Amino acid sequence: MRAKLGIHLMWQEPVRFRGLTVRQYLTLGGKMKVSQNELEEVLHLVGLSPSLYLNRMVDDLLSGGERKRVELASILLLRPKFAIMDEPDSGIDVLSLGMIKAVAQRIIQQGGSLVMITHREEMVSIANVAHVLCDGRIIESGSPEKVMRYYKIFCDVCDHTNVPAKE
Repeated sequence: MRAKLGIHLMWQEPVRFRGLTVRQYLTLGGKMKVSQNELEEVLHLVGLSPSLYLNRMVDDLLSGGERKRVELASILLLRPKFAIMDEPDSGIDVLSLGMIKAVAQRIIQQGGSLVMITHREEMVSIANVAHVLCDGRIIESGSPEKVMRYYKIFCDVCDHTNVPAKE
């Protein structure tokens, strides 16, 4: 139901599918019509060589970072209206943060909206609006710069008790 509405979720730990190639995974087992050029473009965008990855199996033989990149490519091909990305930067080396930003920007360029859950300041910088959640509550909201200042002052030293509710 959510997928038909254009709502997609990317988990912090990518789902593992045995017995599927990267091509099958990206095309939903061949049900989604995607050109070879589109497949190659999204794989290049996420830093994977199509000639090396399209026919590889999506299973335990791919590293966590490789699986994360394949999942990022799949999100792009789905062209979500709304995507939730739970820590897309986990398991990805710091040099690849620009690639994740490029994926986020592509989703927005394609007309989608994005909620990104992250702990990295580098990733917060691409947001229009940022929030700090603590103990299940939003305790600060605003521009990425404002929220990062708040986080650095209050959250780095917080013991998570007596956190004031956002008014």
